[in-house]
Amino acid sequence: MKSAEEIAKMSAPELRRELQKLETGSVAIGKGPRVPQPPPSIPTISPPPVGAQIEAIQKYIHSLQYNFIGKEYFKPDKRMPLQRVMYIAKNIIKDSLPIKCLEATMLAIYLTRDIEGLTRLPLRFGTTVQGHVYWHIVLAVCYKAKWGALGLSRRHDLASKPLEFASLASLANDYKKSYESIGHRILKITAGLPVGTSTSSTEKVYYHFLIIPVSKAKWSDVEALLNKFTKSMVKLARQLRDTGKYTKLENTVCCKCLELQHPGLLYKPPSSEGTGEDSQDAKAPSAAAGEGKKAAGASPNPSAHGDVQTPTASATSPTAQPTKGSRPPRRAHLAV
Repeated sequence: MKSAEEIAKMSAPELRRELQKLETGSVAIGKGPRVPQPPPSIPTISPPPVGAQIEAIQKYIHSLQYNFIGKEYFKPDKRMPLQRVMYIAKNIIKDSLPIKCLEATMLAIYLTRDIEGLTRLPLRFGTTVQGHVYWHIVLAVCYKAKWGALGLSRRHDLASKPLEFASLASLANDYKKSYESIGHRILKITAGLPVGTSTSSTEKVYYHFLIIPVSKAKWSDVEALLNKFTKSMVKLARQLRDTGKYTKLENTVCCKCLELQHPGLLYKPPSSEGTGEDSQDAKAPSAAAGEGKKAAGASPNPSAHGDVQTPTASATSPTAQPTKGSRPPRRAHLAV
């Protein structure tokens, strides 16, 4: 390339010729030869750790806030197939209105669908305090043998749990301690089957496949059963999907949830085998299996987190069944 002094001495035709050379690239710019630059490489973007993703999802769920006003915006129903659950979750994201524990569980199912290697199943707790029965549901998650939970509650320690527990039993035990700290006594724990990831699947979501009447069993037996269940839950889900049948676990009997019309396993404590009381337990979970049933005149407890029902004869009778041809009533969340 010519220097400034040489360019100053050039005539107009010479300047035009030099400009044409520059435009065509026949003249190297700079002191050295022109070296072609390689095209930029596509960066490799690795996803954040699963623990960080779980924390981000839980932070988003908390940002929606708990629905204290009693009005349902999204009408969740546990009888919905997975496709409808995903649709409800999309509407929750779109509208960003306050939600309760069941909507938070559906939202967590949608937001965790793309995390590879993550096992997800609903986990429910039925507790009692001052004569009232409360139900709460979260989404238990497992990654590389570490358990945690996603959800929403009036109380922070009953909402989510970090991904640090060694087993589902340890996770349930931590919830048990949180309940005991506010004076609640656990009546039942139910665990669902692993949830699928497809947004267009019509498969059934099992919210309470394993039903454990904690009030009739030793806690050590409850932990042992939960550990056995986690080892068999994938196999059980596959059996139900492929054949409609499933294998019983030790000290369990097959039952059917009348509300959701799906099969399940009911735990029978060994000490009560052969009694008439246990023969009725298979029907009991259906009467208390819905988030949000409230008897008329029930006074809400401000320390509670979920939906409440009073122990009336119609709500607690182990033989309560819907009349022939009638559809189970829709549940209404507790108005606080």
